[in-house]
Amino acid sequence: MRLGLNTRKIGAAEVVAASRPLNSNEPYAGRSGDINAGSRTELMQKMVEIASRLQNGDFESPVAEVASSEERTQVLRAAYEDRAGTGFADLGASIAAEISEHATRAGFCRRLLTRADVAQGSIPRVRARQRNVDAVIATGPVQVATQVVRDKYLYPSEFDIVAYPMIEQREINQGNGDVLQEKFLETQEAFMVVEDRVVKRLMDVAAPIYNNIQYFSGTVTPTTIKQTQQQVQTWSLPANSMVMAMDLMTDLATGSTFSTFVDPVSKLEIILTGRLGTLFGMDLLTDGYRDPRLQVLDQGEFYITSTPDYVGAYSDRGPIQSEPRNNTGNFPGRGWYMFESMSISVANAKGVARGKRV
Repeated sequence: MRLGLNTRKIGAAEVVAASRPLNSNEPYAGRSGDINAGSRTELMQKMVEIASRLQNGDFESPVAEVASSEERTQVLRAAYEDRAGTGFADLGASIAAEISEHATRAGFCRRLLTRADVAQGSIPRVRARQRNVDAVIATGPVQVATQVVRDKYLYPSEFDIVAYPMIEQREINQGNGDVLQEKFLETQEAFMVVEDRVVKRLMDVAAPIYNNIQYFSGTVTPTTIKQTQQQVQTWSLPANSMVMAMDLMTDLATGSTFSTFVDPVSKLEIILTGRLGTLFGMDLLTDGYRDPRLQVLDQGEFYITSTPDYVGAYSDRGPIQSEPRNNTGNFPGRGWYMFESMSISVANAKGVARGKRV
């Protein structure tokens, strides 16, 4: 059952596409789903404008949002009042499935790292493409450790990410807003944001081990990005992705120096997942189109990483699991216990470089 909970992706493209730019009577996108723009520079400027207006809530469509909110409220009420329990359990499983799907499609963790399969009854094992290099592994949601890769395999620690989305009986009785959407965002923050923050913490530790952090002031320049890219390439590794805060996209869009280097994506659906195009052969990724609660990058920073098989790996044991919880402790309501078991590691610190505005 698809609930359409993730409005940053599901349904957002249609609302944004039909809206008009601030200084134009032409809608943002045509029937093909491509942003209407006459040049690369104009396209990038509209991409920045869309991100800014998303953060400001400018694209809320009263008719569409009331309808979708009412539908979600009806789904929640029906499941909540199903005392047999199957409807509420199914609703929790649907929420967990949508969060897992979106994390795979738009999360940094699952796009920058390769997925390592873990058989039941075994422990995570990541193949090391290079030996005698420093690796950084997560030992928990907020702890990391470094170690030297000596063998063919790295054995990262496995840890749990847990969330307890709970709904009070009072919220159901009073019909307080779009409760289901709010609980979805809370749970998404508990999982995808935690995964991405772990990866960011690993990259922060890994980047200066072999490579120098590229500090810059003012606007970012092609030279700064190229120098950071070359640090990864110096180790005979391909530079595959550039992950950047959205304010740096403003630098790319407003400066003429990038017009010949950036090849922006024009499909609105793709842009809303955070993939902006390519620069110097690297995929450009950002969290600037997410709800502010789901963003993990600091302003003025960017990372350049090699291909996932050279950078590191994550493992999970299937999608996020969900179990119903009723009247836990003194809580007057119902909810779910959701969890996933993961390992996350940067197996080769040479494959990560970082730039930062000062």
